[in-house]
Amino acid sequence: MSEPRIVTEQQLKPVLDVLARLEWPIPFKQAPSIIMQVGWQFLTTNVARSNLPVSLRTTSVLDLDGDLSSVEFRVSDTVKADDKAGRQVLAEAFPKMSAIVTDCLGFPPTGELWGHPGLKWDLPSGGRVNLPAGLSALQVQIWSNRLADIERVQVSHGVDPEHDLDDVA
Repeated sequence: MSEPRIVTEQQLKPVLDVLARLEWPIPFKQAPSIIMQVGWQFLTTNVARSNLPVSLRTTSVLDLDGDLSSVEFRVSDTVKADDKAGRQVLAEAFPKMSAIVTDCLGFPPTGELWGHPGLKWDLPSGGRVNLPAGLSALQVQIWSNRLADIERVQVSHGVDPEHDLDDVA
């Protein structure tokens, strides 16, 4: 692959128009209908397939105590770990994807991700859109307000994201 493909604003906007405007909490049993609203295919309990033009279209649909907690999907082609040129293209594409997410949502990022490189957009619903600066692909994560609140509490208590489970036996 010569240059990884990146999703355009026209391709991402209809997806974010649905996913970023969800009213939480959402029972997990409603996940298939939400996935179908964006024109994707629900495959198994936690996996869907996007229709975005990227090399790996697998989408994670995650459950937290019976509620939908996040939808995570790639917005770029996936490159191999040893593809230095591809990883460089993704690094250079990150600001462009950030601008695309900003344009789709209608407001700028509200901060950086906690514990690793990337940006976040806190949504009026209490949920969040994340754009991690990935090494092998660019990915968008839509988090429920509950999942975002869990992280907000951890941040407010000074939990180190590299060692947040160290005291769990």
